[in-house]
This record gives sequence, structure tokens and C-alpha cells, in this order.
Amino acid sequence: MPYCDRCGSESLRGAQYCIRCGATVESRHDHYRAEWGERVIAYVIDFIVLSLALGAIAFAAQIVPGSLPLLWTRHVFRWGPLGILHMKSLVFFGYWTFMEYVYGQSLGKMVMGIRVADIAGGQIALGQAVIESFGKAFILPLDLAAGLALSPWKVQRLSSLIAKTSVVRDSPECCPVEPIRV
Repeated sequence: MPYCDRCGSESLRGAQYCIRCGATVESRHDHYRAEWGERVIAYVIDFIVLSLALGAIAFAAQIVPGSLPLLWTRHVFRWGPLGILHMKSLVFFGYWTFMEYVYGQSLGKMVMGIRVADIAGGQIALGQAVIESFGKAFILPLDLAAGLALSPWKVQRLSSLIAKTSVVRDSPECCPVEPIRV
């Protein structure tokens, strides 16, 4: 259901005026906050797809000498597992920033039928995509814990709260939940 911009009360779908304060109600599309399970499955799909792609690149680098730039191998493999984890996080950061800024969703989110939106339900800006992706790629456990501690009723990560974004679904057919108040 849409909400009145002036008083915040719920309005009937298709209503032209708010029944509480009389303000004009603009028709807008409802967006529904995606469930945690959907978001976790989307993350796992992204993790598997990117890990397989990076594994294929690493495998190719072992088979074909000189296929990876010396700079990559010198820094990544010198740090051992920490270097590989660091480079993997950078790849994930770039992937999520690009996909969510350009398409509004990663491959995992596409499969799950969810997307990242700004608080009005629209496409996110580049800065929002960077903030959103940083939390997922580099500090996910801390990002999640801080977000839940600061606003447990929103059930969002800290980076999503800072970026003023949310993971939404455009139709409630799959998972009817409370609509997001904008």
C-alpha cells in the first residue's frame, strides 16, 4: 500500500487523497523488502560464480606460464592465503559495484528476482553502489552485526543504512512482507 508523504499514514491503492490529512497521494509502485533467505542465497550464488571464475583464471595461470602479469603473482602469492583473500575481495568489490550500479542487481540477485534500490525504490547512484559493495566485500561480518545492532527493525547491513539502500523485490507474489515506507 502507498503511504502519504505528508502524514505517513497508509493510503488505499489508487486513492487520490489521503483519508487522514487530505493531501494529494501520488501513485507509486510498492517495493517489498527482500527476505534474508533470498539475500543469503543470492550472496552464495555470487560467491560460487566468482570463485569458479577466479579458480579458472588461477588454473590457467598454472598451465600457461606468463599468462598472469608479474605484478599480480609477485604481490598475491607472496602474501600467501592472505594475499589471495585480499585480491579476491577486490574482485568481489569491483564485481558488486559494477553490477549493482549498472544493472541494479548481481547475478545472484537476478536469479532470486531481487535488486538493490535507493529509498525511493529507484536505481542506486555510483557512490551508493561503492558503499554497499565495500561492506559485502571486505567487512561482511562486522557490517552485518553493526547494522543489526543499530537498527534491528530494519534488518539491514550498516553499509546499506549508510548508503540509504535496500534489497527489494518488486512483487509480493513470492514472499509477502511489509512494504517499505518511503
